[in-house]
Amino acid sequence: MRIGYFTHKALLSIKESFGITMLTSLTISLTLLVVGSYILILQNLEQFSLVWGRSASITAYVADGVTQSQWESVRIDIRELRGIQEATLIKPETALEAFKERGPEAARLIQGISPEILPASIHIELEGSFANLSEIERIAGVIQSAPAIESVDYGKEEFQQLERFLEVLRYAGVLAGILLGIATILIVSNTIRLTVYSRRDEISILQLVGATNSFVRIPFLIEGCLWGLLAGLITWVTFWGAQTLLVPQITAWASQTLGGLTIHLYDPTLCIILLGTGLILGGVGSSLAVSRFLLAGNQP
Repeated sequence: MRIGYFTHKALLSIKESFGITMLTSLTISLTLLVVGSYILILQNLEQFSLVWGRSASITAYVADGVTQSQWESVRIDIRELRGIQEATLIKPETALEAFKERGPEAARLIQGISPEILPASIHIELEGSFANLSEIERIAGVIQSAPAIESVDYGKEEFQQLERFLEVLRYAGVLAGILLGIATILIVSNTIRLTVYSRRDEISILQLVGATNSFVRIPFLIEGCLWGLLAGLITWVTFWGAQTLLVPQITAWASQTLGGLTIHLYDPTLCIILLGTGLILGGVGSSLAVSRFLLAGNQP
């Protein structure tokens, strides 16, 4: 009976202040949308780093002391390493011609340069069964340790910069989420406090007939949770709509530009977490407002 009474009072309050309910729910929903969008951006950036890792390649430069007759055997040795999909020998003459084909400016830069001053290199394509920097570093280290190889280039600095960038975004997202959560709780708290104050006479009567603070608090707590629940549902529908309406066009563009990258703007697990977060934000904000009101002795 008490549960029914508490729920009825909460629903009645929502009905009587429907405009405030929608405004507060939209405020909570905006916070959830910002946090959820940030998380989805991070997920898509991490997916991009995986695609980049799968498409990564290594260039190994053959040492000067290795004769031309040994170049092919060096290529075969590298090709047989675990994680290597293909290894292509690039002779100095081929590298020079490829540089010339970049345009007249490039051709002028290397005019009169003899191919003999360039090292032979081996272009190495990696298998797509991995997609992380540590695996690429392992393979590059194995290749670098070969006596016939002078140096290895695989864009290590670019990979590290991307990983550092993602790490900074993760920490910044946590901080921003905490600040937004606190701001939302304060907004909900102040809104609920106004609702509580408008019913101060009713609360006073309940207290006079023996109602405990918990009895007074629970209907407002349910009301705040319902606000948060509605906000979570709005957020869920928004992300689902974005996935349905926007993702096909974005994915088509990304596949042409980045190749193999799948964009997603909807994650059911994330939406469930945001739904629970909205519930908590509404409940905590409501509980804080009622507690402040009761401790203040029913003063605004």
